[in-house]
Amino acid sequence: MMSVWLIISLAICVSFILFVIWGTIPVNSTISRTFQAPIGQAFDYIVPVELAHIFKRQGRFPAILRTDETEKWIRPGLTRTIYFEDGTTARETLTTVSGQESFSYIIENFTSPMRFLAKRMEGNWTFSDLGHDRTGIRWTYRVIPTNFLAKAVLNALVMKDLTALMSQALLILKRDLDPHRDGDAEVWGFTRNAGIPANWAQYTVEDTIQVPREKYWELASRLDLEKIGSVGNYKNLPRIVRTEPVNGDFSALGHSRRVFFNTGKTVLESIIGYDKPRDFAYELSDLEINLRRVAHRARGHFSYTELAGGRTRVVWTYGFDQKNVIFKWFLKRYIRSTHRFWMKDTLSEMKRQAEEMYKSGK
Repeated sequence: MMSVWLIISLAICVSFILFVIWGTIPVNSTISRTFQAPIGQAFDYIVPVELAHIFKRQGRFPAILRTDETEKWIRPGLTRTIYFEDGTTARETLTTVSGQESFSYIIENFTSPMRFLAKRMEGNWTFSDLGHDRTGIRWTYRVIPTNFLAKAVLNALVMKDLTALMSQALLILKRDLDPHRDGDAEVWGFTRNAGIPANWAQYTVEDTIQVPREKYWELASRLDLEKIGSVGNYKNLPRIVRTEPVNGDFSALGHSRRVFFNTGKTVLESIIGYDKPRDFAYELSDLEINLRRVAHRARGHFSYTELAGGRTRVVWTYGFDQKNVIFKWFLKRYIRSTHRFWMKDTLSEMKRQAEEMYKSGK
């Protein structure tokens, strides 16, 4: 009997030790992109880039307001304080700069709740010359958890937001370095489906609009969003009351704006696909509305096909990044009962406005 309890006790102790050891293993997030820019140009621009320019609010991560370095951020050993929009700070140290091939840094001394989850964050960028003025970039963050419980929280709640933050930053850098190829789908790794994975809960509607494609692309940016977002009698859906620019005027890849609803809640809307006049894609993140309970984010994708007789075929797909399979089931029920009808009504209102403006010569 004693030996059985001894074995159980040893098993519990060994399991606990392994769990503690697991909690010290870093959590990683890596993304890779290809830029249409020479490696020297990309490296020299990215290493000292202003952080407030590329790090906007994303999920649980606040935007960066400023840093306090006193010289160009290019020499190993330099340190600076990062100031975030919520009043918190962190300390960054540039640890290595290797030619035009790589650089790395450490972020630590968080004053935000991140201090309870991570001892530090280690960033590393590598650059590869792909020829023909193309550069491959690989960016990795290693988050060193404070303990095994913190690691569980990082995996469950934080890392998706971190990956989205990194992707958004690369999107802005891509626009800066390659302004004439904004529609290059390579920056997000998608082509004509706006990066809406097949396993997301999603729905597609389509219609034909009596406006030539080039003209419709122009008119689409002038449609009344508040009126479009308030069509139908959908009591469970908040109404859009206004938008405010966050980055740019919402007319190019990487631009973003905050959408305000009649409930006082907001979401951040960002352009993630822009291929004039064929495709337009956007992402809703930093969710304050009820959707945040079941989904991390949502994406929409419009594709425009030119038809004979000066017409345009519009196909609109809307997808939800559900938090788990149970919430996916709820989202599918919501789509069947409400969202698909809202999408149809919304597209009909877009069609009405565009055709009315086209006929009036606006």
